[in-house]
Amino acid sequence: MLTLEDSKAIGKVLADFRQIREVNLNNSGLSTSTTKEIADGLMRAKQLEILKLANNPNMKASVSTVLYNLAFSPKIRHIDISDLQSATSDVAEAIYKLIKISGAIETLNLSRSGVARQLT
Repeated sequence: MLTLEDSKAIGKVLADFRQIREVNLNNSGLSTSTTKEIADGLMRAKQLEILKLANNPNMKASVSTVLYNLAFSPKIRHIDISDLQSATSDVAEAIYKLIKISGAIETLNLSRSGVARQLT
């Protein structure tokens, strides 16, 4: 389980080392506050291609911040937020904006995320 300090460090690494292409945080115990710290770093990770956040149900609505920030990542092609289980309408809206803005997305795994119930 990542602590707040861990996630701040990950956010800083993402911001400072902009050549990172893949981040795998599956099953890492992300919470609302830790996800927000990582989202800040993702905003600057312009070379990121793959982001895996599966099985982190405590992220809740903060995943919408991650998705929105990734919409401006020109190379992001694979995002996995499966097993979120508690997606909100904000998450569904962020996914809509991500797809609308980003031209690079090839794979968007939303299995067991609860997003389908929120789409209009």
